[in-house]
Amino acid sequence: MASELLYKVPEHLAAALNSGSVERVGALLVNSSSRQIVAHMQEAGGIQNVLSAGSAVLGGVPLNPLSVLTGAVTIAQNEQIKSALSTLQMLQMGTMVLSGVNLGVSIVGFAVVSHKINGLKKQLSGVEEKLDQIATRIEDLHHDQIANDFDALQVECQRVDEAFMLGDPVAQWASAAGALHHLEKRFHRRAQLLIEGSVADLMLVETFVEAFTLASSTRTTARLASNDVEAARQSSITMSQTLAQLTGQFGAPDFLSEKLRGQELSPVKVRQEISNYRTEAETRAARLRDREEIAATTPLTLNQLRIEGISGRQWLEDLRSEETEPVALLIPSKPI
Repeated sequence: MASELLYKVPEHLAAALNSGSVERVGALLVNSSSRQIVAHMQEAGGIQNVLSAGSAVLGGVPLNPLSVLTGAVTIAQNEQIKSALSTLQMLQMGTMVLSGVNLGVSIVGFAVVSHKINGLKKQLSGVEEKLDQIATRIEDLHHDQIANDFDALQVECQRVDEAFMLGDPVAQWASAAGALHHLEKRFHRRAQLLIEGSVADLMLVETFVEAFTLASSTRTTARLASNDVEAARQSSITMSQTLAQLTGQFGAPDFLSEKLRGQELSPVKVRQEISNYRTEAETRAARLRDREEIAATTPLTLNQLRIEGISGRQWLEDLRSEETEPVALLIPSKPI
């Protein structure tokens, strides 16, 4: 019997999530006792309704940074957004939606992705002087070179999205995948060089890691859309391993140290600052761990597609065409 693709969370699964007998691990729902996979989760086209809600907050994560749609929201649309948010909150998908690690790039559309890239560029424009100082020691960190690579990332993401509308898209997906692989390596190298520096600037590291994950996940999408499911799976495995190597070493103490760096404070003031910032530092660290788990579990979903003989392009087309529901659940025919 083949796996089942659902766009609604079944009542028995909702009850299991509520009771804790089923839990989310990365992009999976697993049985809390047996650790068997109950469902593979993936964003669906209805997620765009949520991303259009500029003031929405999902699991403590504000969605406003990805909001790209403006204008009046009808009562019906508002109810759809509320329903979608409820589903995402039940599935604890806040980090997953915003991480760019899963296959969401192909689902949310280029407008949202472009907005995210512009946000990353804006972050870097605010620290040009710092980048220029570092660039005296590290050639790859010249601001102009970085800006060119972000522009190229934007172009290639658009080409991947645009290819879904072409009569013969495979050549464009292949070309984009090659270019994205090159960009992926360049952003990875920049993050790695900063980490290897005497004092890693975690904001800069995170910006380059975000760009790396976006390039890598979009490359995976291009391979999957071309029906090269195994190539897509291998690409996602590489991304998972690289992401763990880049950010796995950072935790809440590192974010606390970064906050206090360069400040001349009395011991009492230091304790006060640590107390004030601890929750934010722990939240940032938890999001890193969650993103790493999402990256580590995505290859399992792609492997399920391979086992079932599901067309990668058809999978993506089905997800993109769903206009109401924000998430799809692939239920294995038997627990794994």
